[in-house]
Amino acid sequence: MKNLFLLRQVKIVVDVLMFLAFIFALVYFVFYEAANIFWKSSHCIFGIILVLLMLVHIAQNWKFTKALFKKKVMWRNKITALTTFVFISVFISVVLFAFGVFSIANLKLHHSIGSWFALLIFIHIIQKFKCFLSMNIYN
Repeated sequence: MKNLFLLRQVKIVVDVLMFLAFIFALVYFVFYEAANIFWKSSHCIFGIILVLLMLVHIAQNWKFTKALFKKKVMWRNKITALTTFVFISVFISVVLFAFGVFSIANLKLHHSIGSWFALLIFIHIIQKFKCFLSMNIYN
């Protein structure tokens, strides 16, 4: 019996939901400066959804993720490797927030890492889009 978690259709749904969560988290971050509690809460909610979906995405691609930690593979997939490492940094900053380690310094660090992360995600999406189409739509 096939593992439903690894089915192509499930991966497509996770990828699309992850992309939408990323866009919403990014949009709400732009409005975050308005200091309205709705925007702040929405950014946090979509950010958490994004982190959870990224964990699922990493689990679905676990063989490749493990291979990233091999030097040869890492050098051939620099953007994916860098995106993974920056994701870990963002995840750590989110965990710090979750456990109450909230400070201006941590917030600035989170914003800085998050900005790099957003840029890397866009590059990663562009880089993998052709692969996504060929793997998911043409087959």
